[in-house]
Amino acid sequence: MVPSQPHRDWFSLNKNRQLYYDTGEILASVNSDGRGYWYYRSGPVALEYYNAKEPYVGQRYVVYSSGKEVEHGRVKPRTILALFDLQGNGIVYDHYGNVRLKYNQSEGVLVDPTLGSPSKWKWHTLNDPPVLQQVILNPHLKVRDSGIERLGKTQRALDSNPVQKEIDPEMIAIELDNFAREKTSKLIQKYKKLEIRMKAIKLNEQFSLRIHDQATIHLFFRDGTTSLKLNLGLLLISDEIVDTDTAEMTDVSTPYDRLPAKSPSVADIQQFLKLVNLRNQTSFPTQI
Repeated sequence: MVPSQPHRDWFSLNKNRQLYYDTGEILASVNSDGRGYWYYRSGPVALEYYNAKEPYVGQRYVVYSSGKEVEHGRVKPRTILALFDLQGNGIVYDHYGNVRLKYNQSEGVLVDPTLGSPSKWKWHTLNDPPVLQQVILNPHLKVRDSGIERLGKTQRALDSNPVQKEIDPEMIAIELDNFAREKTSKLIQKYKKLEIRMKAIKLNEQFSLRIHDQATIHLFFRDGTTSLKLNLGLLLISDEIVDTDTAEMTDVSTPYDRLPAKSPSVADIQQFLKLVNLRNQTSFPTQI
């Protein structure tokens, strides 16, 4: 997958820069490679953008809470509110580490009960199963051309010849290559973008997310008169397969909720969220 608007990439446009709030606090810091951080006015990192260590993932965005949110008179522990990567995965958590929304290259699901009934969507038709058509054979039909009938008998007689045919490896390689090309062609032809209902979700007082389609996913950061925006939307290159994965048909699977994790960095993220969840259960016991 590739960014849908690379010419508008906020971090690339602000390389080697430090930005500040109107009150003097640091707002953003971007390195020469276009990776960097956004900060809350109070000081903690709000968003981290870095190169992922896993193959094919590219870069990853991590959105953190401020650590200043208060509930029932207690400050909530600092946690991860969202993760996005350039492989087409995104996941949004609440302050307790529970999934609110997630999506992958093929589909997404909204599971936050505070935003309504759970809903699932598909970005495109690429992974739809093939449409099977019935083919009915009439056993009462007979071959009208006697020549064709004799040809069939002759072919069957030749096939029964015990002499084994010589196999040409080059011809097999050519046939396999043609088969692969044909399948790729069919794959491209089946791609069709699907319309979805816009999804809007508030992460905290500063961050919000709007999903219009796979190519248009906006992450907003607002604090007073300060406003920043990222387009996390991606374009799917449907004829380029870099990895495969298996998942239940009813599940929307992402690398961040798969157990065991496929990489140490994702395992660290999962462990961090698990600790936050346990800490929140201790600080905010469930009331029955």
